[in-house]
Amino acid sequence: MQSPPAQALVELAQHYDIVPHFHNLDGQLKQASTETLLVLLQRLGVDMKGPDDAGARLQEALHQASQRPVEPVNVCWQPDPPHIELNLQWLNGARAVSITLELENGDRRSLVVEPSAAATRSGGDRVLIELPALPLGRHRAIVEIPRAAASTWLLCAPRTAFAPRPACFGLFAPTYALRKEGPGTGTFTDLGALVDWAANHGAHFVGTLPLLPTYLNENFDPSPYSPISRLFWNDFYLDLGQIAQAQGCHSVQSLLSGYQQLDQQQAQSPERLIDYRPLAEQRHRILLELSRDFFLRDSSEREDFQRFVSERPDVERYARFRAVMTKHQGYFRQWPPALLASLSNTSDLDRAEFDCHRYAQFRTHQQLSVVASQAKARNCGLYLDLPIGTHPNGYDAWYHDNAFVPNASAGAPPDPFFDGGQDWGFAPLHPQAIRKEGYAYVQACLRHHMQMADILRIDHVMGLHRIYCIPSGMPGSAGAYIRFHKDELYALVALESARLGCTVVGEDLGTVPPEVRENMNDHGLLRMYVGQFSIHNHRPALQPPPARSLASLNTHDMPPFAAFAQGLDIDDRVALGSLTSEQAKHEHAQRAQLITALRDDLECAGADDSTLLAGILKRLAASQAPYLLVALEDLWLETAAQNVPGTQFERPNWRRRAALSLSTLERQPGIMALLSSLTRPNATS
Repeated sequence: MQSPPAQALVELAQHYDIVPHFHNLDGQLKQASTETLLVLLQRLGVDMKGPDDAGARLQEALHQASQRPVEPVNVCWQPDPPHIELNLQWLNGARAVSITLELENGDRRSLVVEPSAAATRSGGDRVLIELPALPLGRHRAIVEIPRAAASTWLLCAPRTAFAPRPACFGLFAPTYALRKEGPGTGTFTDLGALVDWAANHGAHFVGTLPLLPTYLNENFDPSPYSPISRLFWNDFYLDLGQIAQAQGCHSVQSLLSGYQQLDQQQAQSPERLIDYRPLAEQRHRILLELSRDFFLRDSSEREDFQRFVSERPDVERYARFRAVMTKHQGYFRQWPPALLASLSNTSDLDRAEFDCHRYAQFRTHQQLSVVASQAKARNCGLYLDLPIGTHPNGYDAWYHDNAFVPNASAGAPPDPFFDGGQDWGFAPLHPQAIRKEGYAYVQACLRHHMQMADILRIDHVMGLHRIYCIPSGMPGSAGAYIRFHKDELYALVALESARLGCTVVGEDLGTVPPEVRENMNDHGLLRMYVGQFSIHNHRPALQPPPARSLASLNTHDMPPFAAFAQGLDIDDRVALGSLTSEQAKHEHAQRAQLITALRDDLECAGADDSTLLAGILKRLAASQAPYLLVALEDLWLETAAQNVPGTQFERPNWRRRAALSLSTLERQPGIMALLSSLTRPNATS
């Protein structure tokens, strides 16, 4: 048995935002090992060779903190007056302090204050300086006294996020799965068609999986929760045939015809699975041809393109990254120094590839913007999804590397389902580094999504508080939590939500500390409620959702309702080897009891699955939850899951096309009647 870490090491870890112990699902206190704390401190940039260095490093860290003129970030909750706190020791008796406020919009304001007239904080070590009223935003304050200067970020934000609109229901479908009138893979155009169809049937929002770029050619990984970047859109969803420029380009028309034939051949297979690689390769050829044609012509759109890239300088960097990766394959961490250097030197790139990726981002922004505008016009907004992490070898990991903890993975500690813990494969955010930069990267991710979304789901919302961090080379059970300055992250979420008019839903499923949900409520974030997790063997068999929640029957990581009702997910776990036949018999019996209790509660004993589904959705529609999200595939009792957690190649995750098109659904009177019944009475928000 390992001895507990020395007290100095524990205190040093806490100073650098590492949580040295936590309670597991059983309520047992789990202490991080000496090795875990040491390695994580090193990963966070603390210069120490062994645990014996902890005492000296702790004294240094405490001394530096005592000398810090001002915290890197100050939260200014509106309508309270904005302020900053200055270190009295640093002020060193200065009679006047000059403050320059650099506002987010580029404006500058200057003022001089007398510290002696300001309020001293409890403890007497800091002085509170009130500032003039400031607009919402992420601003910068530069503080100067004779022979010294310091700066801090000011997050001027409302206390709560944008309020939800009450009593709405929406439809959910992965964009890739959407069926055209003929067979094919879903595009932004199909997402727009779903918005129109949903609005026509009384829905007020349409949800989908993350629309971010993934590796579909090189370094294949189609998971929408392992994106190359959280700052760009996936050009796989471009409707190439709807680009007006393509109509007059004969070479593009020939390539497009070949692509459509390939897409249709795939869609006609009984499994309805997408084979991404050949489709992505053919699409890239078309985009290369479109890009060449676009930059050769003096079209009226060139001005729009120049404006697009000038407003988003990161597009050029992203295009360089993708161009080098397309040409040289492999992950950037494996590239030689000369190749890495070419990422910052356009002259060393394949210019056609570079232009192609710039062009593709221009077109994706155009098409998704049309869908978002169309959704707002139809009073049926987009519900988008912001993943908790990014691909460990993606663009964000390369360009924003300082924002992440190096050589570490985010995950989850051991629990009854994963006794070895979970390693999610992406690096967690670095708590001190993102704070030092005023959360620029986090703000960019939020803004990227909220500019298109009416509702944004934040994956693993506990990540605003803390995240489980596993040092590379160590098992999932050997991690520890690192914590963030939650008030600052909530301020950023509320800020972007309020000014972009986007409601925020936090994914709080599973075991979540009470303080997380308390903070979500305080700052106006909605919770998630999942019906399949909320069925019990007593009345009411279906627990009602909380008043401030988005209610759904399941999620993309769960079996569809029909599979759940029939216990098909239990059989699949037997096939995967994660459940024995004897265990499966027990689980089938328990599931049957739950379904029987549910039928009795809804007064539909003996009815088929369609009637049971309708009863559940109507019950949820009549609840106090302001939002109800209905999976499109549940309407026709789909039994195949879009994703089976814990599998990679064992199941065709993120690849299944929908079985029915929207026009086919129109011819299903039972489904149409169910949708009509979901037009909701007023609910409490």
